[in-house]
Amino acid sequence: MESDKPSYVYCYGSNHPSQIAKRLNLPLLEVLERCRACTLKGYRRAFMGVSKNWGSTSPATVVKDEESEVKAFAFLMTPEQIAMMDKFEHVPTNYQRKTVRLVDKEGNTFDGQLYQKNWSEFFEFPC
Repeated sequence: MESDKPSYVYCYGSNHPSQIAKRLNLPLLEVLERCRACTLKGYRRAFMGVSKNWGSTSPATVVKDEESEVKAFAFLMTPEQIAMMDKFEHVPTNYQRKTVRLVDKEGNTFDGQLYQKNWSEFFEFPC
């Protein structure tokens, strides 16, 4: 999965442009210029469980759901920037990074990296 070329990272939750600009120490305009609106088909956004790290807040993830799609954006990052994001996302403990197919608004498909929550980090809801 590691590459020496820039690749897109799909951002669907708290990794919005201003958050990415802050985390990567980039001007917001540069982040916006490197964003691409797109859709992740076959998944839905989820906020399940209670995070051990975020108190009562439930961080976002995506889960497989063939009938759904998640609209968000992909940000073109260098390998060094992806490594920095891995640290923020606590890969591989809290999130895993995997390659997915994305569709832009013109219908073109392209590969992107996705941070998906590891469920072991969540408390279970009481029944």
